[in-house]
Amino acid sequence: MKNSVSKNTANKKQLLGQYNTPIETIEKLFGLNADFDYSNYDFVEPSFGSGNILRYVKNNYNFNHIYGFEIDEEYQWVIDELRDKNLTLSFKNFYDVDFSKNNNPIFYFGNPPFRTPNESSKTHTKVIKKLKNTYSIKAIKEEAVFFILHTIDISPKNSHVYYILPKTIFQNPTKVFEGFRDIFKKTVTLKSIIDIENFFENVDQDLVLCHFICEKPNNQDYSIKYNNDEVLLSDIWYDDVFTYNDIFKKTYLGSVPTESIFLSCKNESLENFKQRMELIFNENTIVTEDNLISLLSYNGLPHLGELKKNNQSKINTVTTYINDIKNNLLQSNEIFSDINNYKVITHRQEVRFYFRHESLKKYGFVYLINPNPGESFYFTGNPTKISTDYFGYTTYDVNRNSSPGALRTVPIEDIENNLTDEFKTFWTTMTKKPFTDVFEYLLYVSKSDWWIKRKKRLNKQYFSIPKDSILEGF
Repeated sequence: MKNSVSKNTANKKQLLGQYNTPIETIEKLFGLNADFDYSNYDFVEPSFGSGNILRYVKNNYNFNHIYGFEIDEEYQWVIDELRDKNLTLSFKNFYDVDFSKNNNPIFYFGNPPFRTPNESSKTHTKVIKKLKNTYSIKAIKEEAVFFILHTIDISPKNSHVYYILPKTIFQNPTKVFEGFRDIFKKTVTLKSIIDIENFFENVDQDLVLCHFICEKPNNQDYSIKYNNDEVLLSDIWYDDVFTYNDIFKKTYLGSVPTESIFLSCKNESLENFKQRMELIFNENTIVTEDNLISLLSYNGLPHLGELKKNNQSKINTVTTYINDIKNNLLQSNEIFSDINNYKVITHRQEVRFYFRHESLKKYGFVYLINPNPGESFYFTGNPTKISTDYFGYTTYDVNRNSSPGALRTVPIEDIENNLTDEFKTFWTTMTKKPFTDVFEYLLYVSKSDWWIKRKKRLNKQYFSIPKDSILEGF
């Protein structure tokens, strides 16, 4: 299959989701499965890339037959190098593969693309549509979900699957991922989930090695290996807790001050920030790549991290953004001089200011996320192992990018009508306190031993509270 993707590595990572697994990492990963009996299995690598996994398997294990698939024809050298009667390697999209009638069960080991399914939705519309319809999947943003479902569809019974996956698909509490997990639990027998982010370099998300068998489980809740512990499936998939999605009907992402153009610098006053914005967007000011950093700085230091590094590509991008606004926004002088367009934002628990105006929504970069910000409670909505737990109150809005986990907000006003019926029943049964105290309880839980122990045991979790009781002392 001819692949038209550019040879540029960055483009490939974006379009194909390519990330070649280092040989040292492969040795460690296979070491986690030392007790597995490989006899009578065929081996499949769904996207072989530079061939490290295939090479390791060929040299160390005696599978009946080894299959490898790849869509990037620049890896022809891998096929040439590994030619063997026991290997079948081809340039074929994994969505075009079917092993359902294979005589032997399959042992899959691979690294599914780290990307959204946008490209596959274009190149394999029928396959993705079929998977969505069959499993009632909607609005999934991780290609790995469709990779998993397709693997299940094309595999003989008792096939074993070991995939390197984004941890978020097993933790994200939103309805679409909950729907995927419900299907996953009923369709396969999960054996283990092991955190492996420390095995990789230059990967900015939490990763796990997931092992499951393509066979329906005997029970809906059973023990699996989670890192070094044996835990019940319900322990890691929220059956005993309320997640924020179970508590609130609606939460919002904080706003994104675009490329930090419209966010004040550290320790900068509102007055100074307003003066800088007026200067930058004054029709008499010529903004160039040479003066951009000074215009976006306070006390010699810009807020935007890439400008601190003097990243020429980012300098070019931001300069283009600003001049695009200046050339097309006729009211620029007027709106930048209006103090009402300068708002308070909570950034890493620090007060900053940012410029906000409806007219900027028409530009191609993200500007407004939360359309009606106001007095709100905020928390970390998409945590990683390294992200900080932020909980608190903001009088207006939060910067969603102020932590590795994008911050979410819940309006304080009319809180009773924003609580789910299930949680309201829990609250009124367990406590006589008013619904307005829910936020104080979330803060209380976030500082509790219960939460600290849960995070440590499950190695970073979306925020949750226990379902069976109100923590003692509240």
